[in-house]
Amino acid sequence: MRAVQNRHEHSCWIILILFTASLVSGCPTPLQTAVKKVAGPSGYQAREPASSVDVLGRNVVDGKIVPNACYIGERFDAGSGFTEVHISYDNTSEADLRTDFGNSASLGAGYNRVSHTAIDLTEISEQTLRAVRFDPGSVCTPAKGSAWKDEVVISSLKAATIKVVDTADGGVGLDLKVSALDGGVVLKSSFGSADTYVGADLNFAYQTMKFSGQQNQSPPCARVQTEDSCPERGLPTGCVFKLLSSAADGSWKGQFACSALAAREAAGRIGVPQPLFYSDLPEGVSYSVLVDRDGPLFTIQLTRWAAVPER
Repeated sequence: MRAVQNRHEHSCWIILILFTASLVSGCPTPLQTAVKKVAGPSGYQAREPASSVDVLGRNVVDGKIVPNACYIGERFDAGSGFTEVHISYDNTSEADLRTDFGNSASLGAGYNRVSHTAIDLTEISEQTLRAVRFDPGSVCTPAKGSAWKDEVVISSLKAATIKVVDTADGGVGLDLKVSALDGGVVLKSSFGSADTYVGADLNFAYQTMKFSGQQNQSPPCARVQTEDSCPERGLPTGCVFKLLSSAADGSWKGQFACSALAAREAAGRIGVPQPLFYSDLPEGVSYSVLVDRDGPLFTIQLTRWAAVPER
């Protein structure tokens, strides 16, 4: 069995040498291997490169996390049940190291592989997004049609403590620039030493959920005056927007209420869609309202956004 494993590892390294590791070889990086080992069938996958930047609510497209969050919800922090993630680098290519940690990690001068080095992640917590809703104020809104499907990051694992350790005397030193993650510190390992940083909040794994979305635009209310109300039409939720006032600087104030939602104050600018989302709306539902000028009067349009998890 060991001989078979060695032949497999040897073939993977040949591919890594000949081709770009992340694109061709299919061999998992050390971070991928470590996350799979501790997370098992939970659905967590390695975030590459690991970073202190929050990714909850972001879409995943073609396996890549997009730059902006398009979904919102209630955030919960809890213990993860994972005590430690041990990431082992032994005869590992710099390409895999860069895949795992991007420009935050580097090798000692004159080296192109990592040997006898490990990164241990501890004090691991889980951050989860619940009651997930589409954010109609996000940059994703202009691209949405009447219906869509998204894969969204709803949970992440983050480590508060990072330790870089040389697992044997004479290992290749690895420098992890925590300054690129958080805190302005450089961790180093060399010749049996270890270096530890506390407070990094390193996001290293994430979990996604797929959503089906639907947009419903209510017919606009025309020639609206202040103190007039514009009801949502064609849907049973019974939501109403009331325009209370407008100002010369283009701002407005209003009130939004539904059959299951007490009246809430709202404010925005004329001609700019204003997101309306509250935790006591039905799960997965958010609204936006557009107040526009109609001569001396106004036109108001309510839009309902519904995101339903795919089970």
